[in-house]
Amino acid sequence: MKINRPEGYIEYCKTLFNLQQQLKNSKAEDIIKSDNKEDYPTFNLQPDNLIGEEWKKIELSGYTKYECSNKGRVKYNGKIVPQKNINEQMAGYLILDKEEYKKLYPDSTNSNMTQSEFVYSLIAKAWLGKIDNDGYHIHHVTNNGYDNSIENLVLLTAVEHSIVHGFKIGDW
Repeated sequence: MKINRPEGYIEYCKTLFNLQQQLKNSKAEDIIKSDNKEDYPTFNLQPDNLIGEEWKKIELSGYTKYECSNKGRVKYNGKIVPQKNINEQMAGYLILDKEEYKKLYPDSTNSNMTQSEFVYSLIAKAWLGKIDNDGYHIHHVTNNGYDNSIENLVLLTAVEHSIVHGFKIGDW
């Protein structure tokens, strides 16, 4: 898959990096970087659709039972899946909580659900056309891995991603 980038896209990535640097001084960024787990929900499970929420199926082999919302939520077999931090070392990114799903829906068949899948990766597959090993990185625009809404995700090349984060990868 090749994404055609409009002229000036590298400048856009640099601008994005500069905006993220400015956010570091804001209160919102302090909350995002907080180590206090109470600042974040362990999962986002509401019974109804959120205001403006739309759902889209993942059209890739092995993912056909998944639906993802533009608000960053995931359904498996039509049921919303709780989310949790991956682990203490990777706090800041959410994965599916298979154990909580089993407790909430004990009669569900969920043997094919993978727990280790990053929520942002599923959202990008459904909404951005992301394919595994396509060379594109998924970037959180606000650097907040708990916000997996479609507005907060963008596909970048490795070079573009390095520009946004302020480090260089290879020669460009």
